[in-house]
Amino acid sequence: MAEPKLNDELLKIELIKQNMKYCQDVTDGITNILQNFEDKLESLEKTMVPIHYATQKLVVTQKNLEHTIFAVDEIIVHNERASKAKSMISSLSLEEDFQEYLRLI
Repeated sequence: MAEPKLNDELLKIELIKQNMKYCQDVTDGITNILQNFEDKLESLEKTMVPIHYATQKLVVTQKNLEHTIFAVDEIIVHNERASKAKSMISSLSLEEDFQEYLRLI
């Protein structure tokens, strides 16, 4: 009677060993997949970081250019106004239109 019980226990032990090996194989497979995924993410990060920095620099440069263009446009407008005022002032005599002269100044 002890012999069949021993055989049953040995079979159960063998089945548990097989299940443990299967679980370990699955665990190893998942670990490999996750490690591979992590390696790919690190590689992607190494690729993206310089692109991100370059994009930031381009955005700053673009903003600087927009501000510069706006300032140059303002200077052009002021220069045009000054030229018009100068030509009008030079064509007026003080006696003719003193109020117009003051407005242009």
